[in-house]
Amino acid sequence: MSEKVIGPDAHAEYIVTLERLLRNVAEIKSLLLNYEQKDKQVNVRELIGIYDNIFQDQALSIHIDYEIKFVPKSTYAYIPAELNEENAYYHLTLKISSPEFSWLNDLYAGRIDELLQYFRYLFSSVDSVFVLRNKTKLNQFQALTDEVAADITAFLEKVLENERNLPGFLRQQDAEIELLRAQPKEKVIYKTDAEAFNIIIKKNGIYKLYHFTDRSNIDSILQHGYLYSWKYCEENEILIPAPGGNSLSRDLDSRKKLENYVRTSFCQKHPMLNRVIGDGTVKNPLFLEIDPEIIYWNGTKFSNMNATRKDAMIGESIADFTRINYALTQRNPQYGDRPHYDAFQAEVLVFEKIPIAYIKNL
Repeated sequence: MSEKVIGPDAHAEYIVTLERLLRNVAEIKSLLLNYEQKDKQVNVRELIGIYDNIFQDQALSIHIDYEIKFVPKSTYAYIPAELNEENAYYHLTLKISSPEFSWLNDLYAGRIDELLQYFRYLFSSVDSVFVLRNKTKLNQFQALTDEVAADITAFLEKVLENERNLPGFLRQQDAEIELLRAQPKEKVIYKTDAEAFNIIIKKNGIYKLYHFTDRSNIDSILQHGYLYSWKYCEENEILIPAPGGNSLSRDLDSRKKLENYVRTSFCQKHPMLNRVIGDGTVKNPLFLEIDPEIIYWNGTKFSNMNATRKDAMIGESIADFTRINYALTQRNPQYGDRPHYDAFQAEVLVFEKIPIAYIKNL
């Protein structure tokens, strides 16, 4: 992924896009209600007009590929003619095209993919059956519209709530980081209620945590004796042969002052691995197996989902740890299952570094 296309405003633009698409979901619902009330056939061309207005908008067209065209039916080969609704069917192309939105979509649990999938489903269903006086079908579409709108609305409300709480979170972060820096450098200090964490760990069978990196970084980790945060490496001039993030991911880390934390997960099949492999930042991935003892350490934080997400709940208390649904972190992530996909990306964040003595497979 080219870092030039990843700007600091990409995150805010992503949220604005969600809001814009959500408003258009309401427009589709209004159209369907109109057809139901008038007891008439859905006009596909009218639907196309709405789609054109939505996806040819300049702000969206930068990030989303959109095209509707005729595709010949099988009989067209025998009777060639101008393509029309009798000898062809409509084909809708609707997908994320920009690198920054692809990255952010993965980071935020496929929210835009979810909306685009809804628009594709709606179009193909209307195009194929025309919903001719079929109130059952219309009711299904309306119920789906309500479900999508409710899900995205709840997400945006949580985003805005956390945005309001961000200044307080950052002040607390500053205070906690100052205390951590004041601790003896090579002495591990445990949380006062470490035994309570131990009970949860044993109950859920948490035997290891994971951190993926490129194999080319292993020699540096062994040489220095630690797995460092990217910020620590930057401040101490430690070269990372294959950094795992780009300017956008680091901007998101810095936004919450998480840039000096090593991030670990409960799962090996982390969705972000596909993203960093795809953009070339990680070419030869290796999952480091981390001793779960780091959970007990004073200063270790927990997030119930990807920590850079705006709706993530982050803290270092036992209450924060119990928000993690460990059972769901062990299942394969599914975009369509919102609570499951969110929980799958839960994280444990360790301040500055993890000694190699706590990395089980090095």
